[in-house]
Amino acid sequence: MLKIKITKEQYNNILLHEQKSRLEFNIINESGNDKPEPLEKGYRESILCVALMLGFNLTGLNRENVEKYIKDKNIMSQVKSILEDEEKIKKLVGGLEAKGMTDPLNKLKEKSNQLIKKYNEIAINNNIEDRLGPKTLLTLKKIE
Repeated sequence: MLKIKITKEQYNNILLHEQKSRLEFNIINESGNDKPEPLEKGYRESILCVALMLGFNLTGLNRENVEKYIKDKNIMSQVKSILEDEEKIKKLVGGLEAKGMTDPLNKLKEKSNQLIKKYNEIAINNNIEDRLGPKTLLTLKKIE
């Protein structure tokens, strides 16, 4: 493995860049909440997948994990079932708010077409048979 020497200033710049990236990642710290509440098992994975599909820039461990999650048929099936059920969407919105995202419901409504398109692309690329369609779009648009 190649070793690289960096100066203290370069190291500090790397740390500042990582901190800035985490602050820009809306789900973790949009509201300034330094200690986000833990989520129910299974919803964390779904939240990260939805965040990726909405176009948020995931970094570090979140990025590595979500790359595994989108290849997992069970997790993607769970994401699909959440996006097709109004009550589950409300729970997802609550989880997004708990993680610090401001107004996640409107973000889901505004980017619903992008979300469905991205989900279907991921499903095709990972040989997942489930697809999202008009039913999901209607559910996302009418949720309040």
